[in-house]
Amino acid sequence: MPVKIVVPNDRPLQTYFLLMIMNGASTFGRLAFAAFGDQLGALNMHIVTQIICAILIFVLWTLASTTAAAIAFCVLFGIFSGTVIGLPPASMGNILNCTYNTPSTKHIGHAKLGQWTGMMYSAAAIPSLVGPLLAGHLVSQYRTYLTVQMWSAANLLLSAVCMVIARWYLPCYDGESFRTKALSLFGKQTESSEKRRKESAATDSDTSNLGINMSPSTTRVNSQAPSRQHSDEKIDRIPSPLG
Repeated sequence: MPVKIVVPNDRPLQTYFLLMIMNGASTFGRLAFAAFGDQLGALNMHIVTQIICAILIFVLWTLASTTAAAIAFCVLFGIFSGTVIGLPPASMGNILNCTYNTPSTKHIGHAKLGQWTGMMYSAAAIPSLVGPLLAGHLVSQYRTYLTVQMWSAANLLLSAVCMVIARWYLPCYDGESFRTKALSLFGKQTESSEKRRKESAATDSDTSNLGINMSPSTTRVNSQAPSRQHSDEKIDRIPSPLG
């Protein structure tokens, strides 16, 4: 009886190669997007890449049913996830530089960089420990990776929302808040522009009232000019039809 050779479909070697591809792509992302972060702001770049990672998990990973799609996901996610992993210290420095942006307080931000970075990673240690345990429980409980995919993407998106809120109220390098710049960019009035509009309206109202008070008077003042007096004498000499 011939021996039937069964080719397994679930080979651990493929997973190993996919992990290598993802780690190799993350190297490019750490270097390239870190350079862009110096120009556009580390926190801004962190927000963008984190949102892109969440979208990739929500869409591309859940729909990756072939090896080619899985490789494409590993390459794209590796590039952007490398940026997400490498930018937290730079984002913390960006927050401190924007908070202490005057020459007299800039040294305070430099002194607090190590402390704030340590506090950030200490706070992230607990989710990093609990997250893989929850992911394993979701896979074993529901027998599908869809729950883990949604869990991962939701956490990335929640973190991006927190950074967007921080960016919204955080001042820029010039001292003006990002909220003020964003509102003026989209054509919305800020509090200062609203105040100027009210002052302008009050000024126009006062000018209008002044114009009404300065309306022409109905009182006639006799002119002292000789031509005017001569005209008045002619009018007085005309006989009245009444008598």
